[in-house]
Amino acid sequence: MQDAIGPRSLGVTVVGEFVVSEGVDRILDNLQRAGVGAVATTPAVATPAAAGEGRHEPPDAADLHARLLGGLTREDLDAAGRAQTPLEAAERLAGGRLPTDWWCLKAALSRDLIASWRAAMSESDPSRRLVAHAFMPPFSAATGFDFPRAGGHCDAVAPKLYTMHWSRMVRLWGEPILAGRPGLGEARVVKALVNLMDLARPQAPGETFAAYGYPRPHEDHFVSEPAQRRKIRQTVAAGPTPVCPVVHGYGPKRDCLRRFRVAVDSGCPEIWITRYGYLGDEKLEAVAKIWREARRPGDAAGPQGAND
Repeated sequence: MQDAIGPRSLGVTVVGEFVVSEGVDRILDNLQRAGVGAVATTPAVATPAAAGEGRHEPPDAADLHARLLGGLTREDLDAAGRAQTPLEAAERLAGGRLPTDWWCLKAALSRDLIASWRAAMSESDPSRRLVAHAFMPPFSAATGFDFPRAGGHCDAVAPKLYTMHWSRMVRLWGEPILAGRPGLGEARVVKALVNLMDLARPQAPGETFAAYGYPRPHEDHFVSEPAQRRKIRQTVAAGPTPVCPVVHGYGPKRDCLRRFRVAVDSGCPEIWITRYGYLGDEKLEAVAKIWREARRPGDAAGPQGAND
């Protein structure tokens, strides 16, 4: 079913700041040289909110929150670190009481929201495609995005390979856990979280939070190719809706291209790169070369539309 949306294609997202700084013509000239066939932009609206406003946690989620920040034992973390799947690791950390009510609620809300978008688009212009962006597994479970159910309302789903965020999340999640129970040990917390997120197999970069911060622009992203491939395969296997991985342009050229190749080699019908501002001439030239070598006869230059 991965060929359902037509020939393979390549697109790049561009945020509004670069339209202001470079102008539309220059952006399009740069992207066309790289073989990009379409551009998506990101309109956004934000509003300030008072501290704590709008927060809500159902009881099972609140119980899990309390357990993670003060109720875990060394045995819990060791079991999560040995787990064979992210779900098994989650069950170990949750003490066998996963917040299923919370997850089901978020999944239903996500599905209904996407269904409303589909209905509005079908009413105004049925020819337009709906491509929903989502986190990769297992993060998608926490956000409520259910690939089979939500995908039923989409022409495609675009899971994000934002690997620099994943590295930072180990530290952001781990430090509060260790602060609540300092005796757990940093290495034990790190191992459990890396296994929960399925980030590093066959090898992790270290056993301290310092190894998992947000990589600087010149630093490689530690997440292995096998881990990224597993996540892409999981999204493809989740249902018949075509999958269009989104690779982030942040990072040094060599590492950015390594991650781009993972997406290209997946055989998915569309590949997207975000964001234009992190690419530059050298990366765009290298992307063009990889894309020319990967495209099959009849493949399109770029996708028809998506969102950041």
